[in-house]
Amino acid sequence: MNKLSGYSTKVVILTTALFVVFSASAFSKNVDLQIDFSEKAVWDSNPTLLSKNEKALYGSTTTASLSAIKKMQNRKLSTTFSGTRNQFNLSEFSSSDFKGLVGVSWNSSRWEISFDGSLNYDTTRTSEITTFGKNIGAVRRISYLLSPKISYMTSPRSKIEISGYISKSRYAASAFLNDFKTLSLIPSFIYNISPTQQAILSIQAQRYQSMEGRDFYIDSIGPSIGWSASITPRLTAQLSVGIIGSKTRGDGILSQNMVWNDIFSAALLYSSQKNSLNISATRSRRPFSNGTESVLTSLSIKDIYNFNERLSLDTNAKYQFNELPDNSAGNLDTILSGGTTLTYKKSKQWNITTSYKYKKQTLTGSDNEAEQNIVRVGLSYKPLNYR
Repeated sequence: MNKLSGYSTKVVILTTALFVVFSASAFSKNVDLQIDFSEKAVWDSNPTLLSKNEKALYGSTTTASLSAIKKMQNRKLSTTFSGTRNQFNLSEFSSSDFKGLVGVSWNSSRWEISFDGSLNYDTTRTSEITTFGKNIGAVRRISYLLSPKISYMTSPRSKIEISGYISKSRYAASAFLNDFKTLSLIPSFIYNISPTQQAILSIQAQRYQSMEGRDFYIDSIGPSIGWSASITPRLTAQLSVGIIGSKTRGDGILSQNMVWNDIFSAALLYSSQKNSLNISATRSRRPFSNGTESVLTSLSIKDIYNFNERLSLDTNAKYQFNELPDNSAGNLDTILSGGTTLTYKKSKQWNITTSYKYKKQTLTGSDNEAEQNIVRVGLSYKPLNYR
């Protein structure tokens, strides 16, 4: 796509968003509408995380988004639609991306029902945790996620909850990427030990299925027990531990025993008037775009500090490592990442942001490392809410 068509797409995105906002504000009732515009200059030292022969990427991203929220006595409906035009010096990374989100919830004295969904039309430059050291450019991806949940209060102190999700990712033609889908079902029993503590017993059943090449799927199931507590008005703790057994089936795969892995999630959250801190650790099964699923462990810390009403600093760091068979090669091994974002609120409508992000990645069966540095400087505009 040439530069002229790229800039034309930016104009189309902005014009369409404005048209939708003013039309919706004229004909809707009791709906909160919000539109956001942003323009960012971007420099990326290694967009596909190559260990050698990497090329720097620079250009701009233009984004417009529209959100609508309708609240009633015991119901809530929310939708968000956003479009982004990415224009870069390396034309294979230029793209127009779109994202849609929807959320519906309903509750009564005993019942709670919710449904969340998302649809993404984006590229692997922004959507994948790794491209496995392959210089594949910005491969188009279409994905969706559907996540329903229903709960029933069996007593004033306990409830039964069933949640699940189904997701699918499809990629444009590529020798390195495989379409896949995942399904999960999680029944839980939740008991209020006290006004500030909860105990949770869950069973997770999950299926990962490759949709290209060899026909195979991985079935996983296992129990976990959790606990959450408000230790103080500012400090909250969450902990869940369990085990999950997995078995691979499909064409050409010999019968095998169930493979068991421990899983967990833990978080410590602190909030005050100026500071918000989140320290977490998770270990769970994670699907990847190269036709594999494995156990990924993540350790992370995130802090948001508000110096005053106008200036805030967002910092984060994360370390992730994958668990794969010893003979595995070319898959994700470790990722070390971190970044910081400084935001200045010039007014209620205008924000100025500057950010830096670092990532280092290693792959199994290789001594090479890939490093990435990303710098962004941007301006965003948020008109007052429409109603």
